[in-house]
Formats: sequence, C-alpha cells, structure tokens
Amino acid sequence: MKKEISEANKALKNGRYDEAILIYKEILKSKNIAEIHFNLGLILKMQNKLDEAEKHFSNAISLKDNFILAHYQMGNTKYKLKKFDESEICYNRAISFKPNFLEAYINLGRAQRELRKFKEAEDNLRIAKKLNPEFLEANVLLGLILFDRGRLSDDLEHQDVEKLNEAKKILKK
Repeated sequence: MKKEISEANKALKNGRYDEAILIYKEILKSKNIAEIHFNLGLILKMQNKLDEAEKHFSNAISLKDNFILAHYQMGNTKYKLKKFDESEICYNRAISFKPNFLEAYINLGRAQRELRKFKEAEDNLRIAKKLNPEFLEANVLLGLILFDRGRLSDDLEHQDVEKLNEAKKILKK
C-alpha cells in the first residue's frame, strides 16, 4: 500500500490528476484513510467537481475530526458552492484547532461578508491583520468590510464616516 500511496502522491505532485485519482480510489477500496480522501478532495476541487470534493473532505473529517486542512478545504469548497453559512462553520472549526490560521480568518471574513455579517467579518479580519499586518488580502478585505459597514444606507445621515475613512486609509495603503 505504501508503494501505491507514493505513486499517487507523485502523480499528484506532477499534475497527473486523473492517474492520481485512479490510484487513490483503488487504495480506498482496501483501506479508508483520511489523508487519501483529503488528497482526492483537493484534486476534485481543482477540477471543479465540487460535490464530489465535498464528499471526500467530509469522509476525511469523519475519519479524523481534528484534520485542520480538511475543515479548511471543506470551507473553501462550500464557499465555491455558495453555501456560505456552511463554509463559515468549517472555517470556525479549522480555527478552533489552529487559532493562528491566517487564511482561515480571511476566508471566514469573506464568507461572513457574503452573509452580511459585517461586524463578525470585521472582527475576524482584524485578527488576520494582527497575525500578519502586511498581508495584502487581509487588508483589502478589511477595507471592503469597513466600507460596507460605513455605508449602511445611501442616506448620508446613517453612514459611519469613521468606518469610511478607515476603509479609505487601508485601501489606499
């Protein structure tokens, strides 16, 4: 089995995805391994076979609940499927196992923005910014969230000028 796993991983690394899928599926016939489900999920997600990818990430998680990257990739898959509420849960789960998971905070903020949970998104993006103040994606998304929060309505009386100014400052930088 080690030989098959090595062959599949080599095929994956070299971009021979169909070959890797066949070998991984063959391995799963004899042994249910979380990492194999995870790798299959990654390939299927790259091929935009999101429903299939979702199943394999789910299998990986059911076999190994603390599989941080499986929770994260499940969140990414659900986000692509526009299941933003479910992706939010997945990112939170990944963060519960790894509290300094920068990318999970960013994607959590992105999902919360889609759900119009602007305050929660802002909080999570501020955590991301603390983890890496220079990370462009965290800064841009935080700026956009602040812009969203600042313009609660088109009515100038209800706009939060402080949030708009902070958004402008972050996005300019």
